[in-house]
Amino acid sequence: MWKHLLCFTHWTLKHNHLLQLRHRLTNGQVVEHTELLQKVEYLQCFKASGDGTEEALYAAQADVDQSCLSFYISLLDHTLNGDMYKSVIVRFFAVVAIDVTKKILREAHVYGSLLSGFVKIAQMLMIQRAVVRVEKGEATYPTELINEMRERFLVYSSRSPFS
Repeated sequence: MWKHLLCFTHWTLKHNHLLQLRHRLTNGQVVEHTELLQKVEYLQCFKASGDGTEEALYAAQADVDQSCLSFYISLLDHTLNGDMYKSVIVRFFAVVAIDVTKKILREAHVYGSLLSGFVKIAQMLMIQRAVVRVEKGEATYPTELINEMRERFLVYSSRSPFS
């Protein structure tokens, strides 16, 4: 599901003039997306050249992974004010809800499991982010950052997204 989100985001950014979708990346998301694309391009060139050690290849892949994590977190951190379809994730799930073969919206039991899986992975990404920040020395324990994120979520969730 997360790979599909990444592909959806990238494709719609390249082809927005054809689709006229309302979602827009925030400035921070544009920066994260650009950095991700640069690191992926570097990794592809690095692999194609055949130069370098196994360690260098591993480091380049780790950079891509870290950049991907940062980009996903930036998508999750999109504040919903006004038109919620400006969020790439909301727009993505609106598209995922369509059953192309039947030309109707998906059954709730199918769509619910997609959402549930997405939320579980989102939780794991937040934990991974906390672990990485501890490794960088930005906190002592991952739980500090997780509690900070939880408190921030509670503040945001108590407000109406349409205020």
